[in-house]
Amino acid sequence: MVKACRHGGGSVFLIGMILLFCLVPGLFSQSTEGPPSWILLERGKNSFHDGELGVALFYFRKTLERGDLIADGYTWTGKVYEAEGELVLAEQAYRNAIEHEKSFYVWEERYTPRKLLARVLEREGKQEEAIAVYAEIISMQKKEYPVQEIPDKLLLSNYLEKGPDKFLELYRPEGSQTIPAHAALGTLFMEKGESDAAMGHLLLACTIPLSMTIDLLLSREPGYRFITTSYGYENTLNLLKKGEADDDIALFFEDAGMYESLYHFASLLEQEGAKERALELFTILTYLNGGGRWRLLAEDALAGF
Repeated sequence: MVKACRHGGGSVFLIGMILLFCLVPGLFSQSTEGPPSWILLERGKNSFHDGELGVALFYFRKTLERGDLIADGYTWTGKVYEAEGELVLAEQAYRNAIEHEKSFYVWEERYTPRKLLARVLEREGKQEEAIAVYAEIISMQKKEYPVQEIPDKLLLSNYLEKGPDKFLELYRPEGSQTIPAHAALGTLFMEKGESDAAMGHLLLACTIPLSMTIDLLLSREPGYRFITTSYGYENTLNLLKKGEADDDIALFFEDAGMYESLYHFASLLEQEGAKERALELFTILTYLNGGGRWRLLAEDALAGF
């Protein structure tokens, strides 16, 4: 082989030069394109988090020009517009992201522009449209992770009858992506005066995070038991306190709006005459370090009992 190359040196050189001229333009065209889309997206995210909204928008628009991370680009463009108070532009960007959701690299991200869109619709005063988007999120999750369907009214009646400890021992509601949707729908229906619907959603906004926490603790600690005392609310309180002692779970509680949902649920239960259940939740809140203003409001509510 070496000998053949030596004897055909001129031919090899000519072929090499032809290949070089063929390949170099392609290499130059790639270098002028700049970094790949995911790097542009990350630069935009960093700029967004640093408060450099104009720079972030530049990178997100460059990402959109590439055409391969369209849904991500539109989602983050919408976040910039929303941060600038341009709600109409933000709404359209989120709708564009949903339209191109198949380009999401992470499939779970399909929920993100819908959550953001619903929030913007609320800010725009478009409550009915927001409710429809939140309902779509819940429907998507149920289709993606089908579980035994239990009617919301049955769940609520069991909670009212048996209380928080027994409820969580019997039922483990699922649907991590639906937590903000249930919380938002709970408050929206409260504002509309539709108490039954509001209580159903707030119940799930409170119990889905608790159910997920129980499952997490069971996977971490084989000997973990949720029920360690007689049924009442003490086991639920112990679960929340144990969660607060864990940095990751405590952050999860905060992100899930756990304390706010507990307070609204308790307030609505009191309003609807379920005073025993309301008293339990208000009492639980007063023992939680992360409760913040919702803890203070619960203490005020207890003073009125």
